[in-house]
Amino acid sequence: MKAEVDSLEKEFSSQSLMLSDARKTERKALIDQKKADYETFTQSVWGPQGKIAAKNSELVQPIVEKINVVLKRIGDEEGYTLVLDAAVGESSTRRRDRSDRARSRGAEQGLETTEKH
Repeated sequence: MKAEVDSLEKEFSSQSLMLSDARKTERKALIDQKKADYETFTQSVWGPQGKIAAKNSELVQPIVEKINVVLKRIGDEEGYTLVLDAAVGESSTRRRDRSDRARSRGAEQGLETTEKH
């Protein structure tokens, strides 16, 4: 699709001196339509609401739900009233300790865990 747009633009550029004004307008309209089609296609696949984002959400959501269950359990057992997400900027001197507990509890829930070195 992108190659087709590029080819049309290159062809238009090389032939523009020989084309009538009406033909130039027609070609520009065709190129603009192909660009719009390409943009629509790329957004439908790679855009924020596209197929890839939907598939990513579909695959990640069950994992996030399991992690949230583990974090809630740790919070309840240890009397926390608030558990912050380190991905959004939590800073703590005990982060490593909580991460270890979350990994072990995650393993109990069937989550695959990996150690950071």
